[in-house]
Amino acid sequence: MQLKIPGTVPNNYMLRLSKSVTDILTLAKRKATHQTATITVMLSSGVDSVAIAHFVAKNKHQLSNILGIPTTSLVVQAFHFNHKLRDQNDLMEESAVAFCNDFNIPLTLKQSSGILVSEAHARNARMTALTESIKDSITLTAHHLNDCVESYLLNTLRGHEGYLPIPFFTKLQNCVMSHPFIFNTKNDFIEYCKHFNLNKYIVEDETNKTTKGSRRNLIRNEILPILHRENIVLNKTISNKMSTRLQELMNEEG
Repeated sequence: MQLKIPGTVPNNYMLRLSKSVTDILTLAKRKATHQTATITVMLSSGVDSVAIAHFVAKNKHQLSNILGIPTTSLVVQAFHFNHKLRDQNDLMEESAVAFCNDFNIPLTLKQSSGILVSEAHARNARMTALTESIKDSITLTAHHLNDCVESYLLNTLRGHEGYLPIPFFTKLQNCVMSHPFIFNTKNDFIEYCKHFNLNKYIVEDETNKTTKGSRRNLIRNEILPILHRENIVLNKTISNKMSTRLQELMNEEG
């Protein structure tokens, strides 16, 4: 069945197959153990992942060209993990199912089988389920520039200010995880979902507003707003750092 992805993106729209997106996907392809014909989107039901899942499905032809495979051979699918921590997790799963049903995107669903006691524990459970379920795929996350700024500040607080905030790709056991939209901002995803009327599929994690026990949320909700009020904006600084590193990687790969 053909994907039915309505609408077109304005020429000046920020969420597009830019050079950085193409370069990051090219690097991920080169790191794959086998020639892959599958792109898997990590779909949480947050605005970021809903935006890229829609975007990837809509741009299947262009993505197949980047990967060097026929469009008819490329499989675009999604992966959702239900952490089973709160009632909201079931709502997020329902939203993921509805989104994938409406846009004819194959979906792999996994749920936690144990009690997750920390953010790190939850991530490990999610990644374990991913590596056990998804094979020979380039797996995309919706990490973006705002995440990179937060990670940079976290690293700075830990005394590691020279670290690259988030890698462009990570080689896993059975797939390569890639973050091709890492130069986009959170607002790009928000505006994209508004443009394509995708808000009905969005369920934002309610814990993102909780600062107690989360340094990242403290930075996101309290420290960054103060910096912005003082006109201390780190987006350009971090973007320049990442651009330099991306060019170095592309040069190394020849």
